Amino acid sequence: MTKKLHIITHGCQMNVADSNLMAAHLQDRGMTLTGSREAADLIILNTCSVRFDAEHKALSLIGALRPLKRAKPGLKIAVAGCAAQRLGKKLNKLFPFVDLVTGAKEIDRIAAVLDREFPPGCRPAPQIKRARLPARAKESGAAAFVTVMRGCENFCSYCIVPHLRGPEASRPAGEVIAEIEANAAAGYKEAVLLGQNVNSYNSGGLDFPGLLARANSVKGLERIRFMTSHPKDLGPGLIRAMAELEKVCGHLHLPLQSGSDAILAAMNRKYTAADYCALAGKLRDSVPGISLTTDILVGFPGETEADFQKTLDLVNRLEFNSLFAFKYSPREGTAAFSLPETATEGEKEERLRRVEEAADRLSRRKNAGLVGTVQHLLVEKTEKGRCTGRTRSNLKVFFAAPGGEKLDGRFADVRITAARINTLGERAEDVFLI
Repeated sequence: MTKKLHIITHGCQMNVADSNLMAAHLQDRGMTLTGSREAADLIILNTCSVRFDAEHKALSLIGALRPLKRAKPGLKIAVAGCAAQRLGKKLNKLFPFVDLVTGAKEIDRIAAVLDREFPPGCRPAPQIKRARLPARAKESGAAAFVTVMRGCENFCSYCIVPHLRGPEASRPAGEVIAEIEANAAAGYKEAVLLGQNVNSYNSGGLDFPGLLARANSVKGLERIRFMTSHPKDLGPGLIRAMAELEKVCGHLHLPLQSGSDAILAAMNRKYTAADYCALAGKLRDSVPGISLTTDILVGFPGETEADFQKTLDLVNRLEFNSLFAFKYSPREGTAAFSLPETATEGEKEERLRRVEEAADRLSRRKNAGLVGTVQHLLVEKTEKGRCTGRTRSNLKVFFAAPGGEKLDGRFADVRITAARINTLGERAEDVFLI
């Protein structure tokens, strides 16, 4: 009887890619995916630990699985990812009913770990061919995540990731391109290249702009995106690649974190506010219409109101298309963990509110400027007669599917008739399929 697999994923796109990898391997062993926890024979929870709230959410969810295990003793439960890496054996003590705890550093040998702990017994273990795993695991035919490197060596003082995912390790370029080619052959129109810091990619002397150039030549591939980039490593080669390679989309996520040089230095970010502004200027000059998004961290130890005001001023000056703002969360093991916090929770909340209000105002204004234009979309999902697609600049667009047709993985030209903060809306009669 076929065993059923249920995967719960929290965190970044790399966790999504890792979940795809685990799912595809277990599917190759004869398991089938199920959306029901109750129906599953194996539940894998892929966790995040970048902030306290994410880790607390993972712990709460593990605890919520206890009644399922009690009602179904044959159920196997595995906890993977960054929280599993950080907490390790503590999870076994807290939740003795969990069958396997495997950290983020083990993802490259996860197939062997899963085979050892959960042998499905349905088929012999095949040789793992990473080039086809994400395509088999994702449901949408639009975009496939491709991990190009793992780990991080930046050691930003607030960040736990380098301690959990280890040093940088780039995948061989041939392996990455083979995966992209396999996904394109399977019908995927877009490749999203992932890494903690893709700018640092290097395989046999091939840097990240060189990898983009090779991916740009893959037949059947229409779009290339990537994340995340670190400002200190973003050089002229990558800017030139974004300007010259026709398949590379005009969107860059470039975390700023703070507009204060004093706070940036305390964060160990290795650039100044002026450095960041210069980069933003070069990007906008070289890639007209580029969409620039960012991350902002408020309430870092030592941040004064004056420091925060510099961040807010820079957000308004640079006019990001959108941003993700977070409150500082102390993470044990990081350099900043021992620093005394100088902002109260109330002050953090207030600063978060102010930066989000500024970001919303800017996004709404930029999006309003697109009303009346025709945007070329890659449709990601059709559900109940409604489609979701993305522009090359990574804006999400909602529209009605003509005749209720399923358009997943296809392109559509859509005339924009309405704008919201982070999305665009339009009428069904303004949709033109290509």
